[in-house]
Amino acid sequence: MNKRDIIEKIALEQELSNSVIAKYIDDVLLTLVDSIIVGNGSEIRGFGTFTKKNRKPRIGINPKTSQRTHVPGKSVPFF
Repeated sequence: MNKRDIIEKIALEQELSNSVIAKYIDDVLLTLVDSIIVGNGSEIRGFGTFTKKNRKPRIGINPKTSQRTHVPGKSVPFF
């Protein structure tokens, strides 16, 4: 099930237009993303917790050339 499927299912059940439901879904997702970016994370009880994890810098290897390269650290979303 993708985002479009979720929007259509909720719109049908709530007897609202797809565009109205899409706006609500986008607002919820934007709020989750903003919370993760600032480092607070978000918990939806009964579903899960969204947080930000920091990955350490490391040395990577190019599989074609076997050349070593520096991969910088970064922050990634985590569920």
